[in-house]
Amino acid sequence: MKSNGLFRSGTILVPTDFSPVCDNAVSFGVKLATASGSKVCILHVINNKTRRGLKKKETCPGFIDEKLKAYQDLYRGTENVQVETIQREGQIYTTINETAKEIGANMMVLGTHGKKGWQYLIGSDIFKVVYESSVPTVVVQNLPVNDTGKIVVPLIDDYDIEDKLQWIKQMAGLFDARILFFQPNETDPELNNRLSVFINELGIRLHSDQISNFTTSADLKTSYQIALRSYANLQKASLILILVRHSLETPAISPEDWYEDLLFNPEQIPVMVINLTKPLWIKNPEV
Repeated sequence: MKSNGLFRSGTILVPTDFSPVCDNAVSFGVKLATASGSKVCILHVINNKTRRGLKKKETCPGFIDEKLKAYQDLYRGTENVQVETIQREGQIYTTINETAKEIGANMMVLGTHGKKGWQYLIGSDIFKVVYESSVPTVVVQNLPVNDTGKIVVPLIDDYDIEDKLQWIKQMAGLFDARILFFQPNETDPELNNRLSVFINELGIRLHSDQISNFTTSADLKTSYQIALRSYANLQKASLILILVRHSLETPAISPEDWYEDLLFNPEQIPVMVINLTKPLWIKNPEV
């Protein structure tokens, strides 16, 4: 990643339950903040599960304060990064987005163990948070993020090019990345051609801004999601970037049907979701 002025003076919100996977999310949030000139706000949501867990462990009342302060101590020497902490009572799947709006966050990083076992964000909960988020939201798992600078962008529709172009350019700049478009190989020739024309136009526009990009089509012999995961893993991608419109039907795949499981991909590649139909608090991002 490199500093390029994106999200300057902004805030990256990172919820935590103090587990290793959330520690990884905080670490990634700090890296993003270092590159973008943002500050990090670490959030702990206190709910019934938290209270039962603390009671069971007979933990002292100041446990949460101490754990949050430990993050600040850990990253105190990190250059140009301010780390703040906050506690809120409520439900995980509503309080996180409410807090993001309250503090004016312009990005979130969420840690998840996937869909197995008790965890801070269990499958459906994390999807609710991501689905309702009005800011770019990154989901990370246990593995450290690859530093290849490759961002895989699945494109399954041919809607307005401008908003997608703006966000792709921002993320390419923030990650100092090469953009790898991944296109469904449609059986309908007309649809396949329309998608190809759309992606080609995106590529030309990015190339004119000296942003490296390449397009690959999925193999018809397997599902699009599996092919996407396989491709991103082969490329050792730093990120899968999903630009989605919930209120519109795509010609190929309904977003609700394909990207929820992708958030918990077994390859543990970070996934960023940008909801283009949400009232994003970052309006018309500069590039």
